[in-house]
Amino acid sequence: MMVKNSNMNSKIPYLEEIEEKLLHIGQPFLNILSVTGFHSVVAKTGSQTGLKYLSFSRPWAILNLALLIMGEIFYTIFVHPIVKARHNFGNTENFAYTLVSFCTIISFFALRTLAVFKYKENAQLWTENVRSLVDFSQVGPQFDLSSEQLNPFFEIIRHEIRLNLIVGLFYFIYCMSIAITSIYKSLFKDLQDFSWLIDTLNYTQTLFWNIHFSLYFLFGLFLGFYLKISIMCLRVIRLEIERIVILQNRVQLLLNKDIQLGPKTIFKQQLNTEQSIERLEQCLKAYFITEELVTKFSRHFDLELFITFVSSFFIIFARAFFVLYYIFKSSPTDALYTSGKIVVYAWQIYHVATLCSQLDQEVKGILYFLHRIDVKGLPIYLHAKIDMLAVRLSADPLAISPRQCFKLDRKLMIT
Repeated sequence: MMVKNSNMNSKIPYLEEIEEKLLHIGQPFLNILSVTGFHSVVAKTGSQTGLKYLSFSRPWAILNLALLIMGEIFYTIFVHPIVKARHNFGNTENFAYTLVSFCTIISFFALRTLAVFKYKENAQLWTENVRSLVDFSQVGPQFDLSSEQLNPFFEIIRHEIRLNLIVGLFYFIYCMSIAITSIYKSLFKDLQDFSWLIDTLNYTQTLFWNIHFSLYFLFGLFLGFYLKISIMCLRVIRLEIERIVILQNRVQLLLNKDIQLGPKTIFKQQLNTEQSIERLEQCLKAYFITEELVTKFSRHFDLELFITFVSSFFIIFARAFFVLYYIFKSSPTDALYTSGKIVVYAWQIYHVATLCSQLDQEVKGILYFLHRIDVKGLPIYLHAKIDMLAVRLSADPLAISPRQCFKLDRKLMIT
């Protein structure tokens, strides 16, 4: 749910335009997150109008979390022991089944609890990001995110998110189909393990849990949304530095791939020294704003990212063991159900890790062109700033590292 910030300042240049672009991209899955009770609120800073149901948003998230916890307590006490006995697990399988079940529950509840407790912080993060993007746009016309020239970058993000939502919808249908099939098979079995009341509560709890869990991928989209914006900013900076380098070397290679980043077309003519100095200073300023944007994201979601990746690696391998077990036991429904639970974890860490790799590639691209800037004729202070940034990016590049334990990128998935 999105609401108006009472301290907004609608007179700030670019504020409303940039925020509307962000909401145009992210509003569908942000609203779904609120409906499912996962993410409480995003504060709207730049518009006179806000969405409704603010007073209902946080209680709804707390209610969903409470119902999930009550359902799992019920399952653990009444259903879990019977299920283990029915599968005739050995000691090793019993231990693994119990461990992976509770690891899944605890990690999932931990993330949802953090979303509720960080209610105000999540809203504040949105506001700070919007204002940082406003600062980024005010650096220079080529960095103006509200301009039509940068719309292709936003459209790429919008297309990727829509595609992920469509794939996620099919995943939701798959999970619910398997869950309903399992319930249907249980209804027509001769085994009377529970009373009709326990059966009814168990089926209700199963459906409720699967609805929420099958939408778990939305949390990965939420994390990826912030990363995509930062990657876009770094890409704009990298393209600008690349153009400066090419123009300094008098190489006219932009006729086919030039993207007009500002209202004035200046890239197809030779830059003089004053223009080069001005644009390099703008690039450095834009980079430091973007660096702060990424740092805020990393600091805010530090614990969530750590829980997501550590628990996901464990759960993926543990559930893969049970997929093989169910296949050998000739139980295709259970194998498909367990495989579906693996997919959401694998996709989530792959999605976030891929975006972190893209961020790393953009930083390396900036570093590559920083080393190729012709510093002749530049002021000493600017030369020193460029050298210092290049050294910093070489020694300590911008990256996401949860709890300083590991660096997020695609290499992590096979390390």
